[in-house]
Amino acid sequence: MAFDMKACPIELPMSGAVQQRVTAAGVHSMGGLQLTAAASLSQHQYRGTIMAALPKTHFRHTGIYAFDPDLVARFYSRWFGLVVSDVGISKAGHQVIFMTGDPEEHHQIVFASGRKPEWPGANQLSFTVESLSDLKRLAIALHEAGVSILQQKDHGNTWSLYVADPEGNRIEVYTPTGWYVSQPTWWELDLLSESEEAIRARTQSSVQAQPGFMTREEWMGHIQARIEAQRAGA
Repeated sequence: MAFDMKACPIELPMSGAVQQRVTAAGVHSMGGLQLTAAASLSQHQYRGTIMAALPKTHFRHTGIYAFDPDLVARFYSRWFGLVVSDVGISKAGHQVIFMTGDPEEHHQIVFASGRKPEWPGANQLSFTVESLSDLKRLAIALHEAGVSILQQKDHGNTWSLYVADPEGNRIEVYTPTGWYVSQPTWWELDLLSESEEAIRARTQSSVQAQPGFMTREEWMGHIQARIEAQRAGA
């Protein structure tokens, strides 16, 4: 099976080794697939070579629009042992319920009111990176690649970046701050131009002024006890 890359300009994720084998010399084999390489192909036409330098991400939670957030929250609590980690009102006026079954995650599911009959339930997919440095690096790479950054938020608990995939699905990428404040919280953030030191200092000052402030480790201890009680049927 052969593809003329001039006639069919597809983009394939390629490792560095595979990229080197796809040269202007002609047809090459990659796992049984025959590729005809055009002489004008450049490394930048293969996004896989760029992605290799980006931070490692981990899938962590999803957001769901609901007609009745309280009803669905009770369902997930009863049948899956999740507990409510926070409840609040968003800036858009929606009721928001955060739920988790893992003390290392403030929430694994978020239910937000305001769903309309014509809307799908899914609101966003969320991934973590290891550090604020990784998050800044990813934000800059996305910006330089022309990917539209929808929002940047300091939630007190996390620093978060929001983008859309090619079909408009909302994606959050975040990293924990090391502190806890009640949610939803939303402060300004600029990952493209602010230094890590300035971001950390401002977040620390902001969270310490909030009622109920605690460290991430303290919060994890509290939520672990609640999860164990819920699963024990207490």
